[in-house]
Amino acid sequence: MLERAKVQQCQAVLLVTAKGWRVQVEKALTNDAVFEGANAIARISGCNLNVARDLMKNLPGTLRSPLYKHQAQRLVRELSKAQVVARLVPIVPQKHTSTGLTDKD
Repeated sequence: MLERAKVQQCQAVLLVTAKGWRVQVEKALTNDAVFEGANAIARISGCNLNVARDLMKNLPGTLRSPLYKHQAQRLVRELSKAQVVARLVPIVPQKHTSTGLTDKD
């Protein structure tokens, strides 16, 4: 039983380090930034363009798609070039108080 818990914890750590980042979009500085930002989000994250447009129309907001760190960094850089203020947000597994397991277990 203890061995299984250790394996599950390791798997959770691997999942977090793999695609363990989200991008929080704060604001678009121009109307063109809304358009260009949505295009960058869809292109870099691989999410649907309509999802990206909805996010950009309802700022501030967080892109729900988990990303690799380098992917999220690239997206933030591209959004900055498009005059969109955004930042990286790490995905932190939540511990359940009753079981002691994380959401990834």
